[in-house]
Amino acid sequence: LIPDLLDFTMAPKASLSCLLGLCALLLVPLALVDGKEYVITLDSSNFDEIVPNEEFIVVEFYAPWCGHCKNLAPEYEKAAKALEESGSTVKLAKVDADDAKNKGLAKKYEVKGFPTLKIFRKGSDTPQDYNGPRDADGIVSYLKKQSGPATSEAKSAEHIKDLAASESVVVVGVFKDVESEEFKAFSSVANLFRSDYVFVHTTDSSLLPETGGPLAAPAVRLLKQFDEGFADIATFEVEALKAFVEQHAVPLVIEFSQDPKDRTHLTKVFESSKPKALLFYSYKADNAADFRAEYTAVAKANSDSIYFVIGEAAVNDHALKYFGLTAADTPAIIIHDPESDGKFVKKSIQPADIAPFVAKYKAGEAERVVKSEAIPADNSGPVKVLVANALDDMVFKSGKNVLIEFYAPWCGHCKKLEPIYKEVGEELASDPDVIVAKMDATANDVPQATFSVKGFPTIYLYTSEGKVVSYSGDRGKAGLVEFVKKNKTPVKGAPSTEEAAEEAELASKAEEGEAEAEKKDEL
Repeated sequence: LIPDLLDFTMAPKASLSCLLGLCALLLVPLALVDGKEYVITLDSSNFDEIVPNEEFIVVEFYAPWCGHCKNLAPEYEKAAKALEESGSTVKLAKVDADDAKNKGLAKKYEVKGFPTLKIFRKGSDTPQDYNGPRDADGIVSYLKKQSGPATSEAKSAEHIKDLAASESVVVVGVFKDVESEEFKAFSSVANLFRSDYVFVHTTDSSLLPETGGPLAAPAVRLLKQFDEGFADIATFEVEALKAFVEQHAVPLVIEFSQDPKDRTHLTKVFESSKPKALLFYSYKADNAADFRAEYTAVAKANSDSIYFVIGEAAVNDHALKYFGLTAADTPAIIIHDPESDGKFVKKSIQPADIAPFVAKYKAGEAERVVKSEAIPADNSGPVKVLVANALDDMVFKSGKNVLIEFYAPWCGHCKKLEPIYKEVGEELASDPDVIVAKMDATANDVPQATFSVKGFPTIYLYTSEGKVVSYSGDRGKAGLVEFVKKNKTPVKGAPSTEEAAEEAELASKAEEGEAEAEKKDEL
């Protein structure tokens, strides 16, 4: 969900524009430790020469004007020094992704904001997102864990027992042979989830706790501190094993709350592309127990394809607002499909309505809803107000070049940009091929497949040819105007620049001729 539902609902005043925010236009100071730079500087000329040859290298994609990048720089440098002095093979590097010559790298690795950090492992074509701490000690600790084996050997029953007591989820692989194809598949999946869960393996199934009973090798048992306590799988196709972990490593029904444990699960759920259902109702209602029982039963039957989240309506008004709902609409169930960004809602439901609604969604028969503000009666200002229900007419079918700022009313960076953006609208108002618009992304559904909005403000140009161009330059008037002029495309049916100039010249000559004729008439 974008903007991230958790941030929007649990920290509505926190800036979501950390990555694409309006940063001071200052250069990132060169971070040196003891007069030496430990972070490797990369660019388009040496990236493909250095990165593939390192066993494990982290690359920071930064912009010189970004304040968050400047804050990270000294910590990143300290971490690089600490890793080198400890004898670690882990390397830290950086690339100026705002430099024109490096734009290709930023596009290739899908850099949407700054700073973006990616982990590259030798032999892997796909880098992993860095989601660890931003302080030197935290970076070092996180990367040492990341660079080690994704799964470790369980030496004893006590070892597994202690892990299961201290970790919310422990994934145990039981094998006849650690050289087997099954073990390789297990290791691959362990690598995918190494930041999230603990993976261990053994060739002795007797080391497993009694929970779940005997397990014949090769198989995997996921031990968890919730629900039934364990889940087993004996299939070693990587995608199936991955889906198994995603399904069983979170509770069957997850509480939408501020509790740190719940938030950990919620973060994983909302980062996933898997559909999720959310049920909001009053926990004090007479039929509250019926709601939970029915929802849990539906979750058991559908947990392979949908995540299920539950929340107290009285304390989740921000979540309801995100979906265009109020407390008066509850009990309500929402299903969100991140792949299509589709939202499906049923208001004022009863427990018996839950199963039919989920079945209707899975059959493709549920009605999709779009959250939208009302279309403005007067939209004559230099910056047009864009709402979800007007996207087709104002953007996709307009045939024009539309500059769009996606903002949040509470965002400080957006407030700072507002007068500048108005000046941009006034500057470009004379260009009939251009529309300057803004959309409140907290009050309108944003088509994420077209415009990826992960922070505020986010600015895109949707050209007359249907191309989407992201803006990541400085948020000044000159930069924005130049961006539009550089990237706009000809409007179909409109005269070319040369034709327009010829028409203007002919019109001017015609006016001169008329003026001359008037003079003769006066004589």
